[in-house]
Amino acid sequence: MKICEYCGTKAEDNILQCKNCGSNDFENICINCGKTFTGSKCPGCGVLVGENPRICNNCGKKTFEKVCPGCGTDLTYEKSDKIVYTHINTEINTNSKINANIKFYTNDEIHPDTVTNTDSESNIDINTINYEEVHKAKKKFGRIYKIFVVLVIIIVIIGIKGNDNDNENKSDNKKENASEDISENKSTDKNTLSDLEILTLDSHPKFYGDYKEAKKFWANYKQVMVDKTSSEYEDKLLLAATGDNKVITDITIDFTHSDEIKHKLTVEKVLKIVCEYIPYDILEKYYEYTESFYETSKDGNYKAYHYIMSLNKEGKAASANNDFLLYDKFAFKIIHKNDDDWIVKINRSAYKGKHEKSDKYEVEYWKADLNKYK
Repeated sequence: MKICEYCGTKAEDNILQCKNCGSNDFENICINCGKTFTGSKCPGCGVLVGENPRICNNCGKKTFEKVCPGCGTDLTYEKSDKIVYTHINTEINTNSKINANIKFYTNDEIHPDTVTNTDSESNIDINTINYEEVHKAKKKFGRIYKIFVVLVIIIVIIGIKGNDNDNENKSDNKKENASEDISENKSTDKNTLSDLEILTLDSHPKFYGDYKEAKKFWANYKQVMVDKTSSEYEDKLLLAATGDNKVITDITIDFTHSDEIKHKLTVEKVLKIVCEYIPYDILEKYYEYTESFYETSKDGNYKAYHYIMSLNKEGKAASANNDFLLYDKFAFKIIHKNDDDWIVKINRSAYKGKHEKSDKYEVEYWKADLNKYK
């Protein structure tokens, strides 16, 4: 067993890439003492990577020590368990029928193939075979072998009947459906994810989320930047920034950099994505609704949708006690301009108070239901 150095996800020893974050950097986990380490030997107890415990033949206790801690038996030369070996001859004919000849031998026996002396002293005493163990092992192996045979036959049939062109068409259709509906199942390969899939990844960090965890989560996504400033990365699809190096306090989603999304967006579809980044548990406990409206420029080339919440009584008390960071306002703004350009700003400065350009804009009430996409 080993653990990803980047995100902490555990994996089997044969895994080369973390299934959660894609990192190739792992530390080993000692199966004896539980310590994590690099290299092939645990610095705490000396157990090697991949080493199995000894099993005392006297009391059955498992241990990595050379002497059994239960009964004091010397385990240096003892075998850990009786092993059942199998010798399998298989034949697959042209009619896809598989014939198998299976023979079982314990570690008390000599495999017939290794017997070269035909003298009476070298003959195998069949009465010494532990029939009970062999019978159990044979029964268990028989079930496993049947399953294996069925799987092989299924794979062969699928391989013969499969059509590569059909598979490619199905894959293309899945990508198109994912662009139309954000509830579509999401891919886990960072190199093949669409922009929409990246924005709606399962369990992604939200506003007020942990900044360091966000850096780990979005590591190696070239369309995403997590940093301490939001002013230097205007070419990113998603930008998450922090104001105190602890939590995320600024999120920008710039759809203008995504040709695959921006032509299909409406304000409702954008709002649905915005709600993916709203910390509902915090807002419901510490904030209350203030207002929501949209403003439209009189030339028709610009429209902005505003949603604002303010600290409630409990939120003000928590902020005054410095329990954790809470801004006086939670706000977001959805900007739509030049037909297909959409930008989202989630931060307290997204709303600056009374509208200052009423002579150039028309302002109307916006009925936005955030609970619809909770």
